[in-house]
Amino acid sequence: MLKPDFENLRCGKALCRIAKGDCSALEVIYETLGRRMFFLALSFLHNESDAEDVTSEALLEVVSSAGRFTPGSGARAWVLSIVKNLSLKKLRERRRIDDLYELGDGQGLDEDELFSKCETLDLVRRTLAPEEQRIVLLHYYGGYKLREIAEMLGVSTEVVKKRSQRALKKLAEQYPGKR
Repeated sequence: MLKPDFENLRCGKALCRIAKGDCSALEVIYETLGRRMFFLALSFLHNESDAEDVTSEALLEVVSSAGRFTPGSGARAWVLSIVKNLSLKKLRERRRIDDLYELGDGQGLDEDELFSKCETLDLVRRTLAPEEQRIVLLHYYGGYKLREIAEMLGVSTEVVKKRSQRALKKLAEQYPGKR
């Protein structure tokens, strides 16, 4: 296993080569970070097939975005942030699909319940900042624990807890009659 500083240097050089059109340098990224990329995606998605898809998508994104990499900065962190963002995108897509199935599978949601659920989501989107929305939706609609959300967002559990409390306070102040 390569030492972290050597990994960064090696991947940084490979990213510069990719940015200049040498796509064969992608092999260096894959050899050095491929396993880490896969397991990071797996930690978010809990599904090997989805993690493989995200790893592949991330490698394609590395090729198309390499020109935006700043040489000398953390190459490993830059690549892994692509994996994290794609994983979160996949989770959002999965959640939207699950919501559509839930709404359409005859679970007995009557028209008032359906309207209430959609109205609540609309209130969240109109009232909260994107980061607060993400936390509220992941926690209350996605069923994720605050600790899991903290891992997804790359922040401490305490930060997520405070943002969640602030978001709920905003919602309560803005819409006192809604619960």
